[in-house]
Amino acid sequence: MLVVFEHFLAQEFESVMRSLGPFVDLGRVGVTAFFIVSGFVIPLSIERSGNLKAFWVGRVFRLYPAYWFSLAGLAILGWLVPQQLASSGAIVGALDTNPVVWLKNISLFQMFLGAPNLIPASWTLGLEWIIYGGCALLYAVKRLQNTRWNTYLLVAGFLVAGVLVPLLIHKRIPGASVILLLTAQVGLLSNRASNGQLERRWAIVDTIVLSASAVAIAFVNYGLYTKGAGEVQLTFLCAVISTFLGYGLFFGSKILFSKTAPVVLIWLGRNSYSLYLTHAAWIVLPSIGNPFLNILIKLAGALATSEVVYRLIEAPAIAYGKTLSKKWLPKRVAPAP
Repeated sequence: MLVVFEHFLAQEFESVMRSLGPFVDLGRVGVTAFFIVSGFVIPLSIERSGNLKAFWVGRVFRLYPAYWFSLAGLAILGWLVPQQLASSGAIVGALDTNPVVWLKNISLFQMFLGAPNLIPASWTLGLEWIIYGGCALLYAVKRLQNTRWNTYLLVAGFLVAGVLVPLLIHKRIPGASVILLLTAQVGLLSNRASNGQLERRWAIVDTIVLSASAVAIAFVNYGLYTKGAGEVQLTFLCAVISTFLGYGLFFGSKILFSKTAPVVLIWLGRNSYSLYLTHAAWIVLPSIGNPFLNILIKLAGALATSEVVYRLIEAPAIAYGKTLSKKWLPKRVAPAP
């Protein structure tokens, strides 16, 4: 939801958001919290299913149908209102006529194939693939439960990639992506502590280590080296503040809603993926003068669209994926009488 607000506010209050940019990015706050949730949920999903085939089938039917629907909608917008898309600057990818770019985006592996994201928000899905693949690999080699060992291997690897390499080549890397992958491990630590699989004190210690590593990576990539081709220009302060606000959003919600969450938050969580994919289409809606009313109209439209996409596309696909994945789940043997 914060990502949606960030995009709508940036369009209606461009100068204000530009002034806040060096200090905080609401979108990155929301994305940070989302990756902590991914780290909390994905390993648990794999372990509960007990079968990697079932896990991958579930992920495919969770991600692709709504994403393909959003891509199709993007293509239609590019055909119907090309001038509005070009002037909005929000989803200009719809105007790309290169079929190779579209095919790479359809695969959802455009991050690894060197293609731009036609749906701007889909850049995070490439990082999700890394999380899925890493957790699946650790589960396959029976190392997913080695949480602390995995944490320090992750820290060591990312400090090399995010600190040592930039210092050697005198150029920054996509540090924000590395930091988000580190935050996913924070979610896993929280999961293990909540389930009693890891002592809370060690979860806190390891979270501090991950946080310090994220600060070091942010300093090198956004403090020492301030320019990088093809990446949004973050500041060190914005990267750090946005990351820790994301931590606060996750852990604050976890404490406040430990027993039950308000219905509206449950509904937003259910529709969050559809909302994330489709909200940019509402940015092209012409403004009517009052910025607050513009945001209200676009937000209402985006929420309504997400509900329709969830009910007609996402929910049926998820249900079918669950039905299909049951074929690979271990058969339960009834206890002897």
